[in-house]
Amino acid sequence: MRRKTAIFFFLTVIFMTLSGIVPVCYADTEKGDTTMEQLVITLDRMHNRCFAKWEKPSVSGGGEYTAILEAVDESGNEKEAIRTQVYYNSFDADHYVAYACQENGFPYRMRVKVEYYDGDQLVAEGVSDTFDPREVFPEKEVLEFGTDISLDAIRAFSWDSSGMSIEANWHMSAAHYGDDYVFYSSHPPKAEKEKKMKESEWDQLVSIIAKGRIERDYIRDPEMVELDGGGEGFAISWNDEEHENWQTYYVYTADAETEEELQKWLEAKDKGALGGLKFWSLVVPVFLGAVGAVITVIRSRA
Repeated sequence: MRRKTAIFFFLTVIFMTLSGIVPVCYADTEKGDTTMEQLVITLDRMHNRCFAKWEKPSVSGGGEYTAILEAVDESGNEKEAIRTQVYYNSFDADHYVAYACQENGFPYRMRVKVEYYDGDQLVAEGVSDTFDPREVFPEKEVLEFGTDISLDAIRAFSWDSSGMSIEANWHMSAAHYGDDYVFYSSHPPKAEKEKKMKESEWDQLVSIIAKGRIERDYIRDPEMVELDGGGEGFAISWNDEEHENWQTYYVYTADAETEEELQKWLEAKDKGALGGLKFWSLVVPVFLGAVGAVITVIRSRA
């Protein structure tokens, strides 16, 4: 009887010991999951841009980063807006913010989340502070001259073309900085041209520009790879220190009559412009040489 009791007691102890192993192992697994390395994501918001960066995780191996833009509502609830794979410990989020807002509307706030995978296992992650996406990408689709943009704020206007041939690449522009008004053109392989303008000429150009308006451009999917192509169009810049980055997302538009008037104005200035430094580097030596020859002839006859 005592032997049976001893055997039963021994088996009971073994069973209790084995049953206790399972919770211990599970607790260790739970602990391993909760000690995932936290990445500290900082945002560089200079000029209202959005550039995220972080320190490399201590986990060794050739892992991969996934950067995720999350929309955050006023209650703090987050929702994934767009994601992409990045290969370095930084993420230029500007165009991703722009594309996400264009396609899905403007959320209350946004933030950047980064995940680091070692193979298929998530081993590190982190989130940035929230930011207002309207500071990165303009919410207003159309800007009018005289109200949204002062005519005095216009600084430069150009007409550009790019293509596969040399002749298809050219540039004509007029700019106003400080007290200087300058016209510049480039038509490879010809010499570049540069000419000072009068203030009245600049005012005439601005009066034509004011007939058009500024529209927010369509933002293409930043994940799409585009082949090099060509095109022709106008470009404009204006003084806006508060939202300098916005100009990247706007284009100048006008009706066909106004576009033709702008083209004729720039072409007329191009025809009347003299060559720049390259031109004068040839003219001055020839002029001085001619003067020297005249002086030599005069002295020989004296």
